[in-house]
Amino acid sequence: MDDFSALKKRLQRVGSWTVRKFSSTDVRDAASGFRAFDREAAMRLQVFGKYSYTMETIVQAGWEGLRVVSVPIRVNPKTRESRLVKSIPRYVWRSGSTIVRSFALYKPFRFFFFMGVIPFLVSLALVARWFYLQVFTDDTASRVPSLVAASVFVVLTTQIWVVGFLADLLSVNRRVLATTRLEQRRRDLADSEAAFP
Repeated sequence: MDDFSALKKRLQRVGSWTVRKFSSTDVRDAASGFRAFDREAAMRLQVFGKYSYTMETIVQAGWEGLRVVSVPIRVNPKTRESRLVKSIPRYVWRSGSTIVRSFALYKPFRFFFFMGVIPFLVSLALVARWFYLQVFTDDTASRVPSLVAASVFVVLTTQIWVVGFLADLLSVNRRVLATTRLEQRRRDLADSEAAFP
């Protein structure tokens, strides 16, 4: 196995582990294109991304409470290079963005809460630094810039968390629309089965 193939294998294992953590499933090979869906799962899943359905459907299935099972299979030896993976960095970027987008779509409050933790910790560190220098040292230099920067990070944190709260409220609407779409698909299927028994 050459270095390129070994790198692809390692990245595939890391990607599959990441998808398992995000989706709460036990899929061993998240990038595999070999899939089978039962009728109910096919009606409930909806692919939003334009690049690849593989990881997005696993994340959706996990968060929609669908049962996901990995079945080991054998494949034929490789006869040509992949037409999907033009370069490893591009594939990693697109797969990662799909996972992050799915996380933001299905767990918006948690996603934006974690995004807001970063500026919050920065503002906390700046305030703690200001407090330490003002109280425990004899340095009389102005610390106003640190407080201004801390205030900016607090405002940024608040904005991110408000966006997360609004996104969480909108996700309720998404779930209602998804339920409506599922019921419409079931009615359409029943009508087509009645028309062509």
